[in-house]
Amino acid sequence: MARHRGGETPGSNGHGTAGDGSAEPDQPAQYDRRLIIAGTVVASIAGARLSLLTDRDAAAAPVAPVPAVTVTAAASDPLAQPTTLAPSTSAEVIALSPYDFGFVDGAADATGPMQALLTAMMVNPGARSILPGGTINVTNLRIDYAEIAAQPSSGAPFGYAGPHIEGSSKRGTIIKQIDGTTGDVLTIQGKIGASAGPANNNKISGLSLSNLQIQGAASGGHGIYIRSVVDSTFDELTVTGALSGVYLAREAFLSGVYDEYSYNNRFTHLKLLTNRAWGIECSGTNAIAASFYDCEATGNASGGYKLAPSGMILVHCLAVGNGVQSADGRGLWSVTNTNNLSTNNGLTLVGCRFEGNSTDGGYEIEIESGYGHVITAPQFFATTGATPLGIGLRPVDDSKKVRNLIVTGGYFGGDGSTRQQRLAKLGDSAMNTLFDNLGIDPQQWAGGSRVNELIDDASALLSVTDPSRFRVDPNGYVALEAVSGELPAAPSADIANFGVVTDSNGKQSLVVRFASGDSQVIAREP
Repeated sequence: MARHRGGETPGSNGHGTAGDGSAEPDQPAQYDRRLIIAGTVVASIAGARLSLLTDRDAAAAPVAPVPAVTVTAAASDPLAQPTTLAPSTSAEVIALSPYDFGFVDGAADATGPMQALLTAMMVNPGARSILPGGTINVTNLRIDYAEIAAQPSSGAPFGYAGPHIEGSSKRGTIIKQIDGTTGDVLTIQGKIGASAGPANNNKISGLSLSNLQIQGAASGGHGIYIRSVVDSTFDELTVTGALSGVYLAREAFLSGVYDEYSYNNRFTHLKLLTNRAWGIECSGTNAIAASFYDCEATGNASGGYKLAPSGMILVHCLAVGNGVQSADGRGLWSVTNTNNLSTNNGLTLVGCRFEGNSTDGGYEIEIESGYGHVITAPQFFATTGATPLGIGLRPVDDSKKVRNLIVTGGYFGGDGSTRQQRLAKLGDSAMNTLFDNLGIDPQQWAGGSRVNELIDDASALLSVTDPSRFRVDPNGYVALEAVSGELPAAPSADIANFGVVTDSNGKQSLVVRFASGDSQVIAREP
């Protein structure tokens, strides 16, 4: 597809032909902004302005050739593309190219043209741009609405209509931070602090970023910094070499007064590779809602995912080989918000794989606080000695404890040699935890072959359902595995333990043991 670049002169009739109509095969084709179909789409190829006009306006509009970037079109031509775009009306969709702003392929520093493109997109709601393939060298880029007119505190228009930015492919368009640069590669933020207001207004909404790679400098900050953004999509991105690949911030929250919402953002097919801190990191000030599908965090120094969840889901995501230089490394770390007014809750993991993250003494997943988290069908290949699950191990306020966590099914494999490696460790900041039918690979654990042998529990009210020990028979009977010796005393006065006990003569009894330590035999084998 032909591209229009600054300094090139199009054919006199805009079609790559001479004024007399003869063909000029050596010239790249140029395209008019022509009316494509009644209903009023005026199109431009490779980054000119795409306007949706009324039939009356389209009929009256002259067909003009695509101008060079250096041309400032007459105000009377509604289809022409000036170098500096005026803000669009709500009836227009704007398609822009970095070439409209003086971009040159392979430039040592393309920050100026790229920033001019992003600035133009901010003042033209819903603008679109497809970036060229190859490496685009920049220092820092910003999609920042700080200087855009404030919106009402509530009601329409429900936030700033974010731009649509797309590269040529996930590895084909590379936005590379110039060596020696400090700061984040790409900042995306609406209004912040008290200016954010209490509702969706003054946040970026509906932004789309896809099909490109961001490469940070060793001296730089995060790859993508996201703040005061809602209902946006990030798809088919690679982020490498940054501090954290994607950094999610929600720093200001005072209920009913102002809130830097970070809700309903969707991340799909992200590859977060060898960043200096985390693949994805939440600031941890206030809870964040987001969804992650088929994302991969590999070889990041601190860990894969550092999350402060409130209704956050990860589906078929991977964390492989992160944090292996330290026991502080994690495949995933769910942290406690520093703002006590913001509650962590609803982290859901479905079919996610954790392999070789952290080291002996560390954890593949650590959950520090929060209500109602669910881990379903996980895959743990804890090949570097880390314990798959660390739950409620850090001191937190009583209201911040890990409550009602459910872990169900999946595959749990250790390194096969580290005897102190456990399947899970639960601290006194965990309560009402349920482990349901966990799939233990007995060949992969040096410290035991059953769930109960591989759990260190200092929590309150842990439940473990293990079909080898307790099950409901297909015919409706309850089957209990007998234990040798005495049942343990119940942990609190309002609880009693019930089970089958085998005595020194090999006889089984159905026994209840109370918190006081007293036992009552309900039935004894003859």
